[in-house]
Amino acid sequence: MICPKCKCEIPDDSKFCSFCDKKIKGKKVFFRKTKKVVASDKKTEANENLTFSKKIKFFGALLLTLLIVFLIIYMVLKLNEVSGTKSAKELSEYINEPILTARNEIDIHLLEESNFDGVNCSVKFDYMVESEKDIKIDGVKYPQWAVFIVLNDNDEIAKVQYTNYKILKKHHKGIKVDEEINLNKFSKGNKFKKISNEIDIEPFSIVYENGYVKHIYKYYFVNSHKDEQAMILSVISNEKNEFQSSVTERVYEVWST
Repeated sequence: MICPKCKCEIPDDSKFCSFCDKKIKGKKVFFRKTKKVVASDKKTEANENLTFSKKIKFFGALLLTLLIVFLIIYMVLKLNEVSGTKSAKELSEYINEPILTARNEIDIHLLEESNFDGVNCSVKFDYMVESEKDIKIDGVKYPQWAVFIVLNDNDEIAKVQYTNYKILKKHHKGIKVDEEINLNKFSKGNKFKKISNEIDIEPFSIVYENGYVKHIYKYYFVNSHKDEQAMILSVISNEKNEFQSSVTERVYEVWST
């Protein structure tokens, strides 16, 4: 028991406190307030756990909010980014129509010449659209992509050509494949999607002209002589995306002496 005067612990059957000689009336026991102390400790621990949990939830919510904001910004930038394939497709809708009509109806800024000498020296065109981002191919700067427009004598759009220069970034011969691509099993009228799945590489160029679409692929493979054989594959389809024909050309390096 606890002495009511000095609060010291004494035997339960004590009549006098051995510390302060206080007479103990009856055998009323005074217990230490251990339960309250334990309860207080538990409450403190619970509060600490609750505070920690709140911090975790706060930082989790903050991280999620930042992620959502980042995704929104990314999506807005992607939507506002000019796409080469989209621009070419839109312009192809105006084939055989005056270029002035296309310029007035499409929100695309057409250029009369490229900002890159490599393009101006290698491609003939009347107007063009190109990526603001550039890449280097064999030390020469090119746009990542470009759309070329060729007019007829009446200033009408005769041809629209999309070119993806990024394909040539790693190798000027195009994309590396295991072997020569063979389309002999396909016949006229097959869906172009089947041919595209068989080829299984991205086209270097897409040409729209006279109701036909030509997909041009640049690729290379290592032949039996351990040489890198460059190839150009052209696949023509109609407006219904039906396969019409294909042409394969071997490209050989020209050595000057």
